[in-house]
Amino acid sequence: MKAISSLDLHYLIDELQILIGARIDQIYMPDKKELLLQFHIPSKGKKLLRILAGNCIYLTEKKESYEEPSDFCMFLRKHLGNARLRGISQKESERIVEFIFEKKEGIEKLVIELIPPGNIILLDNGGKIMSAVEFHKFKDRTIMPK
Repeated sequence: MKAISSLDLHYLIDELQILIGARIDQIYMPDKKELLLQFHIPSKGKKLLRILAGNCIYLTEKKESYEEPSDFCMFLRKHLGNARLRGISQKESERIVEFIFEKKEGIEKLVIELIPPGNIILLDNGGKIMSAVEFHKFKDRTIMPK
């Protein structure tokens, strides 16, 4: 499968705006870099958003049965369970998507890198990294907790 382009992502983000205001019902992680977010949209019902970090993101109707959730999946469930989606945006013209969630405890961001190899990162209200699928040190940036 070919990775999504920055322009494709721009138009996809526009289409995903229907999820704004939806509540997360459940989070599944079928694979290390695959995430399935089950949303409930008032008056519209259930929507499933499949995210393949480093590759693509799309709405789907299919949900298979999944094995034991990973530690990262459990962490996401703890921090994003029942949260309301308040915003979806593309980081500048990069292939990076930010989901802004709101709970009583505050706002958290889920960042999806669609640039291969891809990553899924959870940020707190201050923009500090709480957790990520993979931690890296690059020449120009570091993905580490806090």
